Amino acid sequence: MSIFHMPGSFFSSLNLPVSLFLAGVLIALVYLGMCYQLWYIPAFLLGLFLVNQLVKRLGMVWAGVISLLLYCWGLVETYSAYLDTTSLLKGYQLYSNLFFTARNGFFYTPIFIYMGYYLFDHFHSQNFRVHRWQKVALTFGFLCLEGVVIFQHEGMDKNFFFLLPFVTVYLVNACLKSSFLKSYDLQYLKQMSMALYFSHPIFIEWARYGFSNLPLSYPDRGKLIFVVALFGSHLFGLAMLSYHNWQNEKRVRRIKKEVF
Repeated sequence: MSIFHMPGSFFSSLNLPVSLFLAGVLIALVYLGMCYQLWYIPAFLLGLFLVNQLVKRLGMVWAGVISLLLYCWGLVETYSAYLDTTSLLKGYQLYSNLFFTARNGFFYTPIFIYMGYYLFDHFHSQNFRVHRWQKVALTFGFLCLEGVVIFQHEGMDKNFFFLLPFVTVYLVNACLKSSFLKSYDLQYLKQMSMALYFSHPIFIEWARYGFSNLPLSYPDRGKLIFVVALFGSHLFGLAMLSYHNWQNEKRVRRIKKEVF
């Protein structure tokens, strides 16, 4: 099964007429990402552009307010079970019929990008200096309570959590200031994350294709696919890191040989 089957299956699932194929390619590249978590790439780029323009033209305060309001629009899908028969839910349903989801660079990512900017500007402020891990634990506790409320009812989807941006910014702040983490060289995690991010859809599709004929229930097949994709992508990442290190060592030896 070719890795190019993934975008191919994506387009076949849309049942687009040939006349709209180029438009479908454009939407996939700049909006949907074509496969699994690859939606994050166009979402990040659009969100980065949007936040930069808001900060430049309106300042940090209004940029934060607008980013939060945009994120709250996505919360409608998460809390849809509690908004039944309301005009707000009807408006979101009209939106989702055209744009599928609010999990994109316009509604989802701006608040997280803004939080990064805010943390950078206030990194040494009192809010981020004292009781760092306590604030992580407190916000995470409230996030868990929010999850209990949300998952009591099915709703439309579960991409947006109100407390998630706050947990994220406090967690990043605590990790950056942690003396424990500073004692370790974690640079390799950046390279590993790239390998995992771009390779995991391949292993998901391979596993799905390979296990399609097994007499398993849908949840059990999903668990098996998850395990295979998890270990497969990690082994691939380790192999890529080993190859990268081997290439660097080879380059260093060649330079030393030329010098001496």
